[in-house]
Amino acid sequence: MSNKQSISVISDINKIFSDRFDKNLFAIISVGSLTTAHYRESWSDIDILVVLEQIYLSEKESVSELKSILEKKYGKKFGINVITKHEALRPSFPEILLDGKTLQGLLDLSIYPERLIYCKQKEVTFFVPNNKTIRKYSLSNIAMFLKRNRKALISEQHTEINRLKATAEREIRASFIMTKLAIQYKSGRNCHSYGEIIKRAKSLFLNFDFLNLNRMDKMIKHWNQTKSKKDLVYALNCADDYIESFARLIFK
Repeated sequence: MSNKQSISVISDINKIFSDRFDKNLFAIISVGSLTTAHYRESWSDIDILVVLEQIYLSEKESVSELKSILEKKYGKKFGINVITKHEALRPSFPEILLDGKTLQGLLDLSIYPERLIYCKQKEVTFFVPNNKTIRKYSLSNIAMFLKRNRKALISEQHTEINRLKATAEREIRASFIMTKLAIQYKSGRNCHSYGEIIKRAKSLFLNFDFLNLNRMDKMIKHWNQTKSKKDLVYALNCADDYIESFARLIFK
């Protein structure tokens, strides 16, 4: 995504959420690659963290509606997490009540303040996860991805090409996120691109074979053209084998 396109998307996000939530909107934070140079066209999602003064059922329904509007307009997937102002500034039990992507977003914001794309308060200090919290949520989220992988592949039959591709894509994403979390757990450092994840993982986990992770990275580059059942089954096998074997390494 070009810088011009990124600015246009951010402007739209600000306007659409400001118009809908008015004074209840406290802040919007970019999570992931939207405000970085690591956005991958046709693969990367647009992830944002929306901070509201209060959250009720109507707010949740509005976010779902706005997500749909944005996805139709840009033809891209939007990932939107919502938390309250209190949770963004002074959360209680953050490693329990806030999910990994939210905590990651707050951690990244402390390093890259440009990720704050809207805030109605000029000077504000957002919560920054400490090392103990980072390690806790890194491990718990690695376990979550492993459990989700097993549950999904046991409960679903992937006979339709579209469903097979969606599942393979989800598990490839999970593979890279798990690796990123493991790097963060071991070194306290975050990674911002798939290439950086692979490079840093190889330097930290010397006795592990990252061949499948390399294979998935290559698949991503031509994911739009990947349509045959044979290629998708191969992709899913790579991801599933990687998730199982890497999780065993981490929890050994």
